[in-house]
Amino acid sequence: MVGVPEHTQVLPGDFGDVAVVVIPNGAGGTHAGVIYLRGDSTHRFLHLAFHHTLCIQGVPTSGLFGSPRVPGRLLSHLLMLLDTLEPANRGSINYAFRYDGTTKFDVATGVIRLGNGCIGLTCATFVLAAFDSVGFPLVDPSSWTARTGDPEAMDALVKLLRKYEAEGKATQGYANSVAAEAATCSRFRPEDVLAAATEPATPPHTMTTIQERSAAIGIWVVPPSPPAVAQLAEIVEEVSSTAEESSKPSTEDGSGRLEP
Repeated sequence: MVGVPEHTQVLPGDFGDVAVVVIPNGAGGTHAGVIYLRGDSTHRFLHLAFHHTLCIQGVPTSGLFGSPRVPGRLLSHLLMLLDTLEPANRGSINYAFRYDGTTKFDVATGVIRLGNGCIGLTCATFVLAAFDSVGFPLVDPSSWTARTGDPEAMDALVKLLRKYEAEGKATQGYANSVAAEAATCSRFRPEDVLAAATEPATPPHTMTTIQERSAAIGIWVVPPSPPAVAQLAEIVEEVSSTAEESSKPSTEDGSGRLEP
């Protein structure tokens, strides 16, 4: 394995008050979230797993993390906000790609306020929106451009949304809306968020500033050997079938989760 990218640490570790995390998603890609310190002195992992699935769980055990240097006053606001997000938005945050920094969470209630032409968030932009909501933007969204592999990644996730539609987990036609915006917007990768959160200079950061470390983070968390991202939906379908079978009395136990 290559060396740990600069300014990041290997899970688990000393998270401090708040840390941005990138972990493998189990399907050949990466996934982003936030670990934060709650009032009861325990650390929890908050992340948008997929469409309408905002989760708060125990700390993951594999991947990379880093702690952004959030000023004290803003840090207290951020910790309070993070603790409200899951109950305030349970089952309601759409999965979608477009992000321009105008989607934020109400700091008093935690409820999402969608921005200009935006219809949802990804795991990566969920983290960006949380920090931006308390006045600590990690990136300059206007500097993001398309990269090799991004269209294929977005196509695979749109395919998964179509599967959600067929299962009644997403509104009919929603996947078409996400596909339309994918054709005209840039993708924020999970590793971009960790690279921005741990960049020593004061944020917000441009894509050019963080893209080299972002690439290094992605390679460390998911080396180039796993299946191609274009196979993501097929892998999820197989995992889902296994999970369904495990719920039957006569089958073996098994489970799996996609965390885009």
